[in-house]
Amino acid sequence: MKRTLLLIAMLLGVCCWSLPQQAMADDTTSGEVSKTKKKKKKSKKKKDKKAKEEAEEAATEAEAEAEAELSVVAKALEGAEYLTNTRPNLKAKFYIFLNSASWCGPCNAEMPEVVKCYEEMKRSGQVELILQSADSNPGDAVGFMNKFGATFPAIPKGKMPQLANIKPGPGIPWANILDADGNNITSGHGGIIRQWKQHTIKDAPIPDAAPETEDTADDSDKTPAVHAAIAKTKFFNAKPSKKADYYIYLHSASWCGPCKALMPEIIKEYKKMKRKGVEIILLGHDKTEDAAKAYLKSYKAKFAGVLDNSPDARSLPGYTPASGIPAATIVDKNGKVITSGHGSIVLEWKDHCKKKD
Repeated sequence: MKRTLLLIAMLLGVCCWSLPQQAMADDTTSGEVSKTKKKKKKSKKKKDKKAKEEAEEAATEAEAEAEAELSVVAKALEGAEYLTNTRPNLKAKFYIFLNSASWCGPCNAEMPEVVKCYEEMKRSGQVELILQSADSNPGDAVGFMNKFGATFPAIPKGKMPQLANIKPGPGIPWANILDADGNNITSGHGGIIRQWKQHTIKDAPIPDAAPETEDTADDSDKTPAVHAAIAKTKFFNAKPSKKADYYIYLHSASWCGPCKALMPEIIKEYKKMKRKGVEIILLGHDKTEDAAKAYLKSYKAKFAGVLDNSPDARSLPGYTPASGIPAATIVDKNGKVITSGHGSIVLEWKDHCKKKD
């Protein structure tokens, strides 16, 4: 009995001693697990932070690279203010800046063709057109755009970004065509957009003269189309030369301020141009022949004239109607149109004539 009691006591003692030891072991294991979890959590936070920092750094680098890739014109347009939510294509190769307004009659006359040309040109991804509004009221400018269904971006009056090669015109509509580097390819009456769209897809500027082509046919006995037309036409003020290589059809009128401002310069250069094989013919926009004739005589102009709304004018080979004046069309002696636009192209093109001498 005593042995039994002693054995029980010993067993109880062993149990009592092992329980605290097990508890201590459990506490130690639990502490180690907790520490491991904390380390893992801390490590994950570090990884997440690093990943976030790397992502932000990559985004910053991407933005820097994207900005570096922007052309001169694209950078200027990127932060510009616009009248509508439409933004320009900053990857274009060419940019057309059209100065126009809702209150301008010639602008309204030209806009349907501008909108049509834009829809055709923008599909190439190479051309963007931006309206430089001359309207003081932004609402009028937006209404002007909506009236013709224009989808190109528009910049409010006075908000045009600085681009060194944007040349101001003598009137509106006036267009400047720049390449992506900001070089001015050409400037002129808004009508140049219609002509230039034909060259756009080829990345080519407007030629200042018709390219010479080989012709195997013998046309030595054939009278050039313009020479033949002149022989049949009744002109006032003078008779144009039937031996010129080029003819300039000048749309102008006595009631047109910009026309009268340009006329003295044209008169001044006419004698020099005539010696270079260039003839000018006035397409008068006055109501009567007497008014148009008096207009030429007031400037002592020596070139011939014919009323624009007459059958004679419209039968001239290469005749192009004007959506606004002053305007000009330059044709070769066979009536092939070389270029057309604002009347100021007469002064620009006479330099070409000198170079060809």
